[in-house]
Amino acid sequence: MRIKDEYLHHKEIWGANGVKIAANGLDNAVAGTPLLVANTEAEIQDAKAIVLNEFENVKKKIKLEPLGVGVAASTLGSL
Repeated sequence: MRIKDEYLHHKEIWGANGVKIAANGLDNAVAGTPLLVANTEAEIQDAKAIVLNEFENVKKKIKLEPLGVGVAASTLGSL
């Protein structure tokens, strides 16, 4: 994203907004799944349950082959 002004910090984003996320450990994030913030041990456990449930839903919608590269997109133009 090319931004000429300062970033605006939002507590919550809805819809299709261009968002830049800077955080540790995002290399294991799965595109299209929710990003949750957890500060306490209870919030961490709740977030893990939500993320695992969402990931299982994503895996059900995408058919993967055992060999090669898998690509999924909502439209052909997205590819």
